Amino acid sequence: MTFWWNYVWPVPLSGMLAAVAKVHAKPVQHLDLMGLFNTAVGVAALGITIVTLLKVQSVRRAQSDERSLVRQLYGTEQMAAQLRAAATALSAQSDHNARQLAEDLIRLVGNIEGTTRALESRDTKRPGRPKTVPLIPDNYMTADFLGKVADRARDRLDLIFYRNLQFANIFFLERLQKAAKRGVHIRALALWSGAPDEVLRQAIEVMPRPIPAESSILRKQLLDSESLIAKVVGEQWEPAERARFEYRGYDIVPRIHLAHVDDVILYGFLGTLALAQPMRYEERPYIELPRRSEPGVILSRHFDQLWERSISHCIVST
Repeated sequence: MTFWWNYVWPVPLSGMLAAVAKVHAKPVQHLDLMGLFNTAVGVAALGITIVTLLKVQSVRRAQSDERSLVRQLYGTEQMAAQLRAAATALSAQSDHNARQLAEDLIRLVGNIEGTTRALESRDTKRPGRPKTVPLIPDNYMTADFLGKVADRARDRLDLIFYRNLQFANIFFLERLQKAAKRGVHIRALALWSGAPDEVLRQAIEVMPRPIPAESSILRKQLLDSESLIAKVVGEQWEPAERARFEYRGYDIVPRIHLAHVDDVILYGFLGTLALAQPMRYEERPYIELPRRSEPGVILSRHFDQLWERSISHCIVST
């Protein structure tokens, strides 16, 4: 009996215990695997949530930059600020008419801001719009600016001026000649001396300082500058340089100033009333846009259409 208990029974008892242990171990292992799987799914879901939030923030930043660009291009933000300041000054007056005018200006500001919001909300999902736009705070269309633009060009240079006094500068013409010599194709547009009187009168309202006193003075300035430019290019430039240069006059009220240099467009905030613009040329800001951006494409299209419209007013042609 002792032999059986000591030598025979322990063998099957140990086997039975091992079998029981295996049976109970299987559910434990299964639970561990399920726990790991659930944890992995939770971590993945958290990661997706974080990425989604980051993308939403990125889209919001891009939309904010886009709204800022629209305000800059249309000039509505600066215009609204100036009108609001004028309304504040008028409302402080004791005169009834002045206060009434202040109320009208406030309503006008509201209309401008409402229009701006409508422009910002239109087609916001279009691709190709720049997320950020460099704003250069000053020096737009000064002699230094024009000289650097001419030196910067390597393939093409398109220019729109209000009046051609800046364009008729001898030093600037020399920079343009050097650009044409190295192979740059140059097209220039400026207000035409033969434009109707009404166009010239309206141009004076938006033209940067110094402002001509009347349209007859502006017409003479334009004509003298056209003659000077045609003479310098015709007599001092080589035939190959002249072949790369064209200058036409347009006969509509000027609205846009720009310089299209190769793949970049430099666009200034003009087109407002003359007295609303900075006192000094050096204080005028501008933005730099890629030619292939949506605003760049629009501005390029504007130039091309104005160029075709002015084909009958060639001052210098190839």
